[in-house]
Amino acid sequence: MSPDTSLPSPAAPPKLPDVHRVGLAEPFRWLAAGWRDFLATRFVGAFYGAVFAAMGLAVLAVYRWQWQFAWSLIAGFFLLGPFVCLGLYALSRDLEQGRPPKLVGSLTSWRANPANIAWIASILAFVFIIWGRVSAVFFALVANNDFPTLSGLLEQVFSLANWPYLLVWGAVTCLFAMLAISVGAVSLPMLLDRRVDTLYALITNVRAVWLNPLPMALWAVLVILVVAPALALGMVGLLVAAPIVGHGTWHAYRSLVGEPPADEPDRH
Repeated sequence: MSPDTSLPSPAAPPKLPDVHRVGLAEPFRWLAAGWRDFLATRFVGAFYGAVFAAMGLAVLAVYRWQWQFAWSLIAGFFLLGPFVCLGLYALSRDLEQGRPPKLVGSLTSWRANPANIAWIASILAFVFIIWGRVSAVFFALVANNDFPTLSGLLEQVFSLANWPYLLVWGAVTCLFAMLAISVGAVSLPMLLDRRVDTLYALITNVRAVWLNPLPMALWAVLVILVVAPALALGMVGLLVAAPIVGHGTWHAYRSLVGEPPADEPDRH
């Protein structure tokens, strides 16, 4: 009996978009582009900076009464950050496409791909909750008193006597930071920009980091260098720093990920 050849052959998996290799100068260009977008939107992004500032002040307020719980809230700060930035990505996309950027429209940008964005939220939630618990354990090991002020805690924790703990904590924090970048740095702008699913965006994100480890690590360092002084200024600096980073992340995505292939899946 001859074999039945009428059955359709399995469909080939969709082709992933091209991921570009970039030089070490690119992260500086992304940051500069973020600043230009901040100006071009007539400072609309400052609204999102104000949201970040309010989140930071909430962390300080919780610390004032229960410093032991502050690190869990800090984890939530970093968790919510990428989703607050969705509006900034939308503003940058409007500028790129020649449309006037509007705050109201950016506030509902998550509706472009809600289910898949929620999946990324779940993954980042897991990452940052674990990081928060690790940090809490670390501070419990090196801080053995109740501290009435934040400066009192930081003075003891970051003492030179605790340098072995600091090195371990720093290494673990860097690991979690790179994991977060591997999950959300490209995938979230991509889910906003294209009608694709979570797995497709995650694989593209991992490929972008894998092919550009040094530029992506430099981008993470630049983000810290921009945001840290803003935090030191009592959160007020986040009015400018957070929008620049958010707009810059959009340009990082556009620089790293090529145009959609012809058979890119439409899962929206």
